[in-house]
Amino acid sequence: MTERYFHANAEALRNAAGALPAIGANNVALPAPTRLDAAKAAYGALSADEREAFKKWLAEQG
Repeated sequence: MTERYFHANAEALRNAAGALPAIGANNVALPAPTRLDAAKAAYGALSADEREAFKKWLAEQG
């Protein structure tokens, strides 16, 4: 993923990189992040407009 892909948004780039699985010694994958961690990373990558749309959608879900 490149900075251009994330529209030169450093925060979105950090969030996307943080969502990648961690690889430990001998290329053994470390425990996967929880679904909540993944949701937080995805939310962090949204633009302000996308966050507002998500909040509206979430409120409609009850």
